Amino acid sequence: MFKFGRNAGLLIGLLIAHEIKFEETVPEIWQRSLGIHARVKAPKGRGLFINFEREETKSQYKKRLLAAAKQLFPSAFTGKSNEDSLKIADALLIAEYTKRARTGYLGRPIL
Repeated sequence: MFKFGRNAGLLIGLLIAHEIKFEETVPEIWQRSLGIHARVKAPKGRGLFINFEREETKSQYKKRLLAAAKQLFPSAFTGKSNEDSLKIADALLIAEYTKRARTGYLGRPIL
């Protein structure tokens, strides 16, 4: 987590130093804008009488994001391993969100 924070800070510093405009957004916003629903998690405080079998694992969630990215950018994933594909799926979806936000096409789900 520390390494990620350091790298993010470095990138933000470079953008500011070069006077490149940017804005930050949280995953819930860009995913919802693309019609991707949030990860299904079990409610906190699981008791004896709570039967919540539809919890989505992190792996299942990432595969769902990958499917959405493949739908938009099929050629970006040809010849790539599944691990590499998972790494670039978020970046492509964030880029698509940014493009749609700038051109006024938000709210049109991809799935």
